[in-house]
Amino acid sequence: MKRIRKVFLLLIITISVFLMFGCGKDKNQETHEKKPYTSLKVIAINDVHGTMEANDDTFAMPGLSWYVKEQEKDETQAVLVLSAGDMFQGTALSNYSYGRNMIEVMNDVGFDAMVLGNHEFDWDIETVLAYFDGNPANGEANFPLLSCNVMEKTTGELMAGLIPYQLYDYEQFQVGVIGYMGLGIESDIAASKVSAYEFVDPVPLIQKYAKELHQKGADFVIAMGHDAFDGTNNRIAALAGDEAVDYIINSHTHATYTRTLTNGNGEIIPVTQAGTACRYATTTHFTFNNSLNKFAEYDQMKNIDLGGLDIYEDETLKAKIAAMAKEIEPIMSEVLAVASRNVSRSSVAIWTADAILDAIPCDIAVINSGGIRNSAFPIRENSNVDVKKVYEIMPFDNLVKTATFTGAEIINILKISDAVYSSNIVQSGNSFAFSNGEAIDAEQTYVLACVDYLFDREAIIYDEGDNIEIVQCLVRDIMINALRELGKTGEKWLA
Repeated sequence: MKRIRKVFLLLIITISVFLMFGCGKDKNQETHEKKPYTSLKVIAINDVHGTMEANDDTFAMPGLSWYVKEQEKDETQAVLVLSAGDMFQGTALSNYSYGRNMIEVMNDVGFDAMVLGNHEFDWDIETVLAYFDGNPANGEANFPLLSCNVMEKTTGELMAGLIPYQLYDYEQFQVGVIGYMGLGIESDIAASKVSAYEFVDPVPLIQKYAKELHQKGADFVIAMGHDAFDGTNNRIAALAGDEAVDYIINSHTHATYTRTLTNGNGEIIPVTQAGTACRYATTTHFTFNNSLNKFAEYDQMKNIDLGGLDIYEDETLKAKIAAMAKEIEPIMSEVLAVASRNVSRSSVAIWTADAILDAIPCDIAVINSGGIRNSAFPIRENSNVDVKKVYEIMPFDNLVKTATFTGAEIINILKISDAVYSSNIVQSGNSFAFSNGEAIDAEQTYVLACVDYLFDREAIIYDEGDNIEIVQCLVRDIMINALRELGKTGEKWLA
């Protein structure tokens, strides 16, 4: 009897293991609710940069959520909701939670997939990958993170945590989505954050996976990239036969467009991008021809204005986002100073370099102009500047590095195209000097304080500097402290 019980127990365990693993679904395949769909509507956004709350321009995520739900009411069309990357970095509400608030909101909207963008590396890539690791304790996305060409240098394999594509089964038809990162976009990421990875040419991999998806039964293939390079778009469009792509989704440049190309099979395919900051969403519609067992060319392609008169808000999601904002309001609502005039991006860039010069022992301070985000402006005369606004101005968690350079090396650094230097330096033609009239001596050494992104990017900085040190203070915190001290004096900002 004991032997029979052991055999029976072993049989139960074997069946359980088989059911758990042997019959598990392909991680690259997702089965949707079976309905008599006759068409596909793709809703795509990109470069949202943490924008969850409605503002003067857009209803943002509550508006998008309302629109998605409206489209889902039409039970003849399958709705696929996609993001082409750069979702998290850019607002206080997202940055303060390292993107976890945004993940929760994306889950509520009903996203089906997201592509890895360059700004997903800003907090170290492990921070974002944790939302896709299957552990709900640290926050978890209900959708996959896609990219087919972000490779680990040591192994040559795809970055752990990514999958190259996802196949969606709607019974009547199947849709494949391939993700990719643009070539050369490493240069838009702090070198220390991306040094372990290489972005290889995506087109041969898109070609490979498009064929694999068609072999798995895909009737429609989307290539969604954190990229907008025309050369790459043209090469993807040129793919033919069972390697062809039916739709290309772009991002990264914050442009807003709907275009077309002809693919290698002679079919007209859409190429779209939806701006930035949840201002627009691209909606593209395709009808499935049952008799031919294939999709017809698109019959609708447009960028909808998420702040338009025909857009409303998902009130439930709006309330959830408001509750998230209320949790951090005591910190973010602290008024630091008052603007003395209409403040421009360029003036804040110089002021930021000056704040670094004042906070850190150095002779010259330099930042990159792109670190000051255009979306935070204009800042109006007499408006309060609070902590939340500083997060919008400088959303990146950049540190400062210091090093010593000769005057000749300093002059070369000051000539970097996107370098913004402290106001104690003046330029006349190709010549630079201190504002007090003192020349920069080519042989003398000077201490430079430089934002780490620029420091690590430029060989003339990281190769030439001596006595390199990292200052363990965020540039944003230097800005906040400088504004707070200014506010205490009663003096207005940039008077």
